Amino acid sequence: MRLIKMFGLAAIAVGAFMAFVGATSASAVTSLEETVICKVKEDPCKAANVLGEGTKIKANQVSGTVPTLLAGTSGSVLCTSSSTSGKTAAGQNLAHGLIEALSFGGCTRDIPGGGTENCTVTNTVSATKPLLALALLITGHLEYHLVVTKHVNGDEPGATVKCGFFIECTFHAAEVLFEILLDEVNHDTVLDVLQTLLKTGGFCPNESIWHAKYLLECEVGGVFTKSCWTKMHEKSVL
Repeated sequence: MRLIKMFGLAAIAVGAFMAFVGATSASAVTSLEETVICKVKEDPCKAANVLGEGTKIKANQVSGTVPTLLAGTSGSVLCTSSSTSGKTAAGQNLAHGLIEALSFGGCTRDIPGGGTENCTVTNTVSATKPLLALALLITGHLEYHLVVTKHVNGDEPGATVKCGFFIECTFHAAEVLFEILLDEVNHDTVLDVLQTLLKTGGFCPNESIWHAKYLLECEVGGVFTKSCWTKMHEKSVL
């Protein structure tokens, strides 16, 4: 069963990266067994510093950034807050987890021609209907990435945007790709998403752009800390 599960995760990862970098073969993806979440900024990560299964993770929008969910002729939907949370589903051998909450608040739409109106953004993400998140590295690329996709008990990544009386639309994507950026000055891990979501229902444009940056934190010793790094396991270099 474990081998079947890992094969499925690998297929998701390869598919997402083929879409991201073009003609990428399966051999270009490093072993998923070697990717872990580390509480110390070291590469490779020693076994004693690997954050194990069930570690709580949260990510709030980076201060000074404005999450965007819709852009185009219908006007941009901008939000004052956005956050996500979940937990690692495995730690000693595979950096993947479950996203159990995703929220957007203080959202408004810039009406073409002038003015704004309030918007609400909702989704089905919950502890019982999570999203699957998989961190991995492609050979030849310096940055790690996070692939977010449908979990067996959940729906595809997406959201329903409702603004005023006329805009109510639902957008989804089979996979959402985040860049995992390392801020060497502030020692932060930032999740950066610029993802096209396709319309699956409602009166709205055919697609939406999700653009946001999130500061990643992990719970270590009962306290959330920015010391939350995606690294390779030390066994990968033995």
